[in-house]
Amino acid sequence: MQAVRAPLALSLAACALALGSCSSNGSPAPEQGHFSGDARAVQALKCSDWKGADPATREHMLSALRTVIGGQISGRGANGRGSVLSHDRAYSLFDRYCRNDFARHFSLYKLYGQASGFAGGRP
Repeated sequence: MQAVRAPLALSLAACALALGSCSSNGSPAPEQGHFSGDARAVQALKCSDWKGADPATREHMLSALRTVIGGQISGRGANGRGSVLSHDRAYSLFDRYCRNDFARHFSLYKLYGQASGFAGGRP
């Protein structure tokens, strides 16, 4: 059984390395100063993108996350807007989590969404 695990682990590691510079939808990760800010791009952001971004791109990321997560919520029995974090809280959240190497593939969208559910407010 262990003989099968080693090649599988190597294959998975190679795939992860090959896909490391791509988002979950296969598009390239944002480069410094080149972040589109559309909903799909926002959902694809990872901690590695945060760490590699210049200050202007980080500001754009925060603004886009706030817009997407604080947007209109509608559906059966629900109508309103999502809760958002203050700029400083969001910046601090990403700085704290993303400085850890193990967090490089953490989704900024999910980190923000979870935190805003507990500590967020009105957009």
